[in-house]
Amino acid sequence: MTDWDISTLPAAIAGLRDRAQELQDYPGRLHVHEVTPRDLLGAPKFSPAMWRHLTGSIHASHPVSEERICPLRHDTADCPRCGGLGTYTATRDVYTRPLARALVKLSHAKSKVQPHPLVIIAGLLAEGFSIERTAMRYGVIIMSADQRKTEEARILSAIRALRNRYEETVLGPAPKWTELSEAQQNAEDAA
Repeated sequence: MTDWDISTLPAAIAGLRDRAQELQDYPGRLHVHEVTPRDLLGAPKFSPAMWRHLTGSIHASHPVSEERICPLRHDTADCPRCGGLGTYTATRDVYTRPLARALVKLSHAKSKVQPHPLVIIAGLLAEGFSIERTAMRYGVIIMSADQRKTEEARILSAIRALRNRYEETVLGPAPKWTELSEAQQNAEDAA
């Protein structure tokens, strides 16, 4: 779900609506009719929604495997990546709740415009993505076509600010810069 078109307001709202499903997952039931595996006392198992709520950090991630085509053009079986099959399995970590993470990052952002983009996004989510009701939430009543265009631009700007902070894939640590060449590093590692 990495493609999020923010070029037009309808496309941006559709992308936000698709990603907002992760926020709708509040626990309605605490337990299911099963027993927790490996529990000697037979404690009831948490429902999946409750478990996600209890362990739902914005930094939580999980691995995802996907088949990729080997970029090396070869016919040999000694390819270190694919073994000559032409495809290989790549694993990457993705955030469990990327939209919640983006909302927290947006809440920490300084903004010169009023209302803050987070207020606009929260209004969109609370009002079912209605432009008129969202504008009324922060005190604007749309009376003309020009005013509607202004509010649409404000909402699109807020969604773009959210999209700029949205990341699905966990980025690894940045490689350290070193003054030593690779040969010097290997020599120090061997010593």
